[in-house]
Amino acid sequence: MDIKTFQDWYKEAEQGNQKWRDNAVENWKFYAGTQWDESTIQALKKEKRPYLTINKILPIINFLSGYQIQNSYEIGITPKKNTTQNEALILSEIIKSITDVSGLQSQISKFFLDGVITGRGFLTGRVSYDYDVIRGDLIIERISPLNVLYDPASEKNDLSDCEYVIKTVWMSADEIKALFPDKASDIDNIHLHTQEIKFRGAERSKYDDNTSVSVLQQSKLLVKEIWYLTPTTKYFIVSSGLIYTAYTQEDITAIIQQNQLLNYQVISRPSRQLNLATVLGDLTL
Repeated sequence: MDIKTFQDWYKEAEQGNQKWRDNAVENWKFYAGTQWDESTIQALKKEKRPYLTINKILPIINFLSGYQIQNSYEIGITPKKNTTQNEALILSEIIKSITDVSGLQSQISKFFLDGVITGRGFLTGRVSYDYDVIRGDLIIERISPLNVLYDPASEKNDLSDCEYVIKTVWMSADEIKALFPDKASDIDNIHLHTQEIKFRGAERSKYDDNTSVSVLQQSKLLVKEIWYLTPTTKYFIVSSGLIYTAYTQEDITAIIQQNQLLNYQVISRPSRQLNLATVLGDLTL
């Protein structure tokens, strides 16, 4: 995929999700009891009239949130088809470890609250090396639904029919360069639209059409993580009750040779491959 495709997707998703985003922000305001807009408040103050708020929404939402917290449950694996109870127990223990490290139940509760208020909720995964510097820990955490844009043509709640999903993250130039050191020079020389920058301090005055982000030390830049699917073919090599998975003809040959397979069958099935592109302005990192 080229940068133009990524930019077109972002523009399409931004426009297609704008109505929901406006409603989501308004819903949060009603939940917080701050639904009066500033212009209305000023007009009422000028007329010396009160702007009364009786928040009947907050206790209802909090009741639902409390019910979810009180009735949460641990995630477990049940063996099906050719799997065994021991395999299910091992996977259940792995999930329990991830749950403990991530504080997953708390993250799920926040995710649930987002869904009740805005209609959308998202969890994301990442690897943290804060405590285990060698292997890392898998962390699952809630992210704001306002930071996720997806294919407006999608119709399924689980987004399985999405062509792409875009997660937006605000990072400093130094943070981005630490993640992509080979792109450091390109990052310094890039020029972004002002709506892709969260200016801090006096840095807004330093930035104009003739400068690059290298002058910005404190401000945050908009980074887009674009997850997208491409059609592919997956191969399954069946031999003596065992199934091996391959993605290319070279994989098939290697699996057959490594396992010294004599009697086998190769089955091909259409599939989709998940890809990730990280974009800053018109630069693919």
